Amino acid sequence: EDEINNIEKYIEIQSIRFKKYSNIHCVFEGNFKAYEIEPLLLLTFVENAFKHADIRKGPLDLFVYMKDDILGFNIKNFYEKKNADTFSSNKMGIKNTKMKLDLIYPEKYQLYINDNGSEYQIKLKLQLN
Repeated sequence: EDEINNIEKYIEIQSIRFKKYSNIHCVFEGNFKAYEIEPLLLLTFVENAFKHADIRKGPLDLFVYMKDDILGFNIKNFYEKKNADTFSSNKMGIKNTKMKLDLIYPEKYQLYINDNGSEYQIKLKLQLN
């Protein structure tokens, strides 16, 4: 529940920054109170999405749900393609989060990352029990 609250507060702050754009869509479904996850695990993905998002090119979509001990997290944003050196150096947060997942949730998660050159999408399913 604390992780979800942190994400919601972060989105509120970013919404002020992007106030002239109304294409930030966030949905949270399920009961998050009964579960615990590593602090700031999901927030890294949200921060990266806002950091690199080009809201003018398309929406930033976030969907987080809890169902049957599975935490689902999907985030998608559009971005302006940058020089390869700059972009690859910015992926340290994602690499660190993958390492955290491997250490704390071995064989209890599925992580899908898709980057088509203008749209970045992350899907995470995490078994919590």
